Amino acid sequence: MSPSNPVQIIQDLLEHEYIRERKKGLQQGADLLAQGLYRTQIRALLEKTARGDLVLGVAEMARQVLAEDDQRHATYPPQYERKGSEHIVGTICSKGHPSYYDKRRICPGEDRYRMRRADGMVVDQLVVKCQTCGEEMKIEVDCGGYK
Repeated sequence: MSPSNPVQIIQDLLEHEYIRERKKGLQQGADLLAQGLYRTQIRALLEKTARGDLVLGVAEMARQVLAEDDQRHATYPPQYERKGSEHIVGTICSKGHPSYYDKRRICPGEDRYRMRRADGMVVDQLVVKCQTCGEEMKIEVDCGGYK
């Protein structure tokens, strides 16, 4: 007897021994997320797969599905949703709290270090605090034109 609950079906597919079945489960999970159905349960299954699947291709595909869902559901504080969003940089602290900063406010500060990344781009490394828990974080920002 096969389960009729979509979440259970996806869980069974993600735990299947065959890679093709796990990828089928990821695709079905992505479809349900795109429809906005069972979001909490599906994300939990995908996060478990992204962290624990021994097949790197399956784990990477799970991370990609989660990233696409994050993009669909990304929210910005109201003051940043209108014009001027090109001046906004966001980051997530180690506890998972999102924080958004206006480059026009953080770049003129003194607490920054200019550096060249491996790809050749010159960026400023700034120390900012999480807006939720106060944890200090280092972020890389292109402050050109904001100093």
